[in-house]
This record gives sequence, C-alpha cells and structure tokens, in this order.
Amino acid sequence: MMKGSDLLDNFFLYFSENEVILWDVVHHDQWALDKETLINILDKFYSDVQTGETKAADFLQSNGAFISGDLARKQWGWDVLSWFYHYGTKLSLPPSTEGKEGASEDPRVSWVGQYVDYCKQVPEKAKGKYNYPEVDIPLNSFPTTNQLESVFGTRFSSRKFVPGTTLKRELLEKILFHCVKFRTSPFVEKFYKAHSDKINYFGYFRSSPAGGALQATDIYLIVHSVQGIDPGIYLYNPIDHGLTKVGDAVSHDKIRRLLVGQPYAEGAAVNICFVCKFNRFWSKYRHSRIYRMAYLEAGHLSENIFLYAHSLQQDVFIAGAFYDEEFESLLKLDKDSAMVFFMAIGEGEHACFPVKYLPSDPT
Repeated sequence: MMKGSDLLDNFFLYFSENEVILWDVVHHDQWALDKETLINILDKFYSDVQTGETKAADFLQSNGAFISGDLARKQWGWDVLSWFYHYGTKLSLPPSTEGKEGASEDPRVSWVGQYVDYCKQVPEKAKGKYNYPEVDIPLNSFPTTNQLESVFGTRFSSRKFVPGTTLKRELLEKILFHCVKFRTSPFVEKFYKAHSDKINYFGYFRSSPAGGALQATDIYLIVHSVQGIDPGIYLYNPIDHGLTKVGDAVSHDKIRRLLVGQPYAEGAAVNICFVCKFNRFWSKYRHSRIYRMAYLEAGHLSENIFLYAHSLQQDVFIAGAFYDEEFESLLKLDKDSAMVFFMAIGEGEHACFPVKYLPSDPT
C-alpha cells in the first residue's frame, strides 16, 4: 500500500538566497514558500510518515500542485543526484495555445527564432571568447592524405534536406552494420578463455566505446523514404543485424513539432533516435556518476554514424532539443529507457541554415 509520504517523491526543497522554493522536478512547477506554509507542510509530512495518511499531499494538491503518485524516483536505479538532473531537464510539450494571442505553428517561432536572434549577436559576443595563452611550442600542420582525414576536414551539420529524395537501402544497411552492429573481439575472447576459471565472459563491442562494455544505447529508426523499407518506426537488432517494426509512419511535420519547432530534419530520408537503456547500467554501476556515460556513449556512437554517413555523401543533422516524453511515447519506451539524442540523414543542400527561415530584413 502506498504511503502518503511517498506521494511527494517528486518534490524537493531548494534554499535560495532569500527564500525557500518547493520544486516539483517531474512536472517543472515551483513555488516560493513563506515560513508559515513551510512549517505547515513539514508538520503534515512527518505526521503522514507516522500515520500513512496523505495530509501533506492533499494540502499541496489543494494549492495547485500536481500529485501523480507515479513514484518516478522509486523506479530509478541510481541515487537522487542523477534523478534530479534527468527529470529536471526534460522538455515538456506546452499546453495547446490554439486560438490564443501569439500562438503559432510557424516553425520560425520558438528555437528557430532564437537561433536567428543569436546569430545577429555572435560577432559582439565572440570577442574575447577564446582567450588561449600564447603558444610556446608550435606544432606542424599536415595535408589531407586519406579518406578518413578528408571526412574529418569536411564534416559539418546540414539543416536543409532535399524533399522527395530516397536513401538507398544499402547505404542504411552499411551505416548500421559498420557503426551500430555488435561484434566480438578476438583478443578479448582469447583473454577470457585463458582465464575462464576466474572470469566469466560477458559483453559485446561496437565501433565506438561504451561504459563497461554494457552497450546501453539502442537505435530506433523513423523511416521516411528508404528504398525497399516501408515508412514507419523500427528498432534495430544489433545482434542479428535486422529491423523490427514497432510503429507506423510519422510525418515530417510531427517530427518538427517534437523537435521544439526546429524544421531542419524536414525532407530527411531517415531519423535515428538514440535511446539509453538505463537498466543495463544499473546492473553494474549503482552511483549517479555513471549517468554521464549515457550521453557520452550516445555521443561516441552518433559521431561515428555522422562521419560514416558523411563519407557516403549523405548530409546529417543532429539535435539534443526535443520533447522527451512525446518522443518516448512515440517509440513506446518503458520507464527504464530514455531518448537522449536525435539524428537525421539524407540528401541535402549542404546548407547550415534554410534561407527561407531567415528574416527578410537581416539587420
């Protein structure tokens, strides 16, 4: 039976410079508390701990707090440090503003407009930004002599794809095979075999490093236009090197909305969603520090995919800004999983920004 005090697992108290803030981490609500209200809440809470009642939760709910009782923190495999960050930094889809003043589905609103505004200020802001000390030991520069060096030198993020183009299935298969598929290491297998009386062999490898070789990152594909593959959502199986369909086709317009209004993936042939399976980390590492590895691992893997796709003459867009819960619902993820990164691949126009979203008067 749920205790009344458990209903408040999503809340914590933050002591700022001159006030106490009650913070609902999951639903992103904050309230400044006066001394009387703070004492009232604490009294009710400690009473509930003893009696199992819900006086504190009832009091907060009657004053506008959302009491869900979903026990998000109870399902978290690390301590509260990473839980605060994970839930506190999620982006939530705002309530519908249709018909209200200022409401707009125009993609230039939201992050696109902010991006343009930032670009206007860059020269002024950039002054003195990179204050490195004077060089003591000059180093040699080198010409590009092989394909890998060429990819390093020409990589860039594209924000303009060509609508109606189709990605060859073979290219997608190559990207998944070389970058994402699990593999074994002959050296590691030999080592474990030699010491099998002391150590049990476990783990797979990829083209990129992974914390504890646990491979906590799963890959979901949102296929728009890939030769020989129906549009839809697919989970990639890195052991058997194949796709399992888990959802229907998704429009570019919906992807734009879930990317907080960013239109840069429109026209891409395929989207890649990087999903962390936290419970794979929990099985080995119990401290919140390993939470950092979730993003480092996805970053390593995404960069390999990025570079390889670029070598195949494909344009790539990446994004870390998206509505978390909406994407996770779209992919049908469980509570032990979270989407941590987004990528779009396809034929592009090698443009860093779509001209149509620039203001008519750039001044």
